[in-house]
Amino acid sequence: TSGVRSCMETNVYFEDIHTQIISELEKAEKDITIAVAWFTDEEIFRTLCQRARTGISVKLLITDDRINRKNSRIVHQQLVDVGGEFFWDRKEKSNISMHYLVYFVYLVKGILLH
Repeated sequence: TSGVRSCMETNVYFEDIHTQIISELEKAEKDITIAVAWFTDEEIFRTLCQRARTGISVKLLITDDRINRKNSRIVHQQLVDVGGEFFWDRKEKSNISMHYLVYFVYLVKGILLH
């Protein structure tokens, strides 16, 4: 090992995940970075927009596919309009679904849910 100590706490949730995610998002004090394959939850999206409005740095990266574009009622531009950042992963053979399926990183408090 390199001798570097990490202050990141790892928590794994098997029940009531939706509530846990929103709770952690509401605790963020500085940054929220999310990279997932599919993001269609309107309540979590509203929470991200609310956090961006308060000055929290919010970044969201999702796969550019039919599920996110056609089956979701989320208007991703709303996040940008309130100060957040939004990115489509447009690589033809993206590995985002393998690497970030349910992978949320909250940099402020070093909380990692997966």
